Amino acid sequence: HLCDLGIVVDSHARGHGVGKELVLCAKEFARSKGMQVMVATTKGGAHNPAVVKLMQACGFQAVNCKDPSGATDNVRWEAK
Repeated sequence: HLCDLGIVVDSHARGHGVGKELVLCAKEFARSKGMQVMVATTKGGAHNPAVVKLMQACGFQAVNCKDPSGATDNVRWEAK
């Protein structure tokens, strides 16, 4: 079972652990519902150290660092 994670944190709330708490709560909820893999796609993630740090701290690994079309530098992250 697979689920897709999507969150947005208001610019005023960034840097205060809100994103990390949202991601970790979503992972816990997904596991409680039997999900085995969670994926997330971040826009510009490869060039955003805060996003990379957040995703890695929450147990995600980058599995695709380039949009197949070459149009963007989105990063696909997976956590198991």
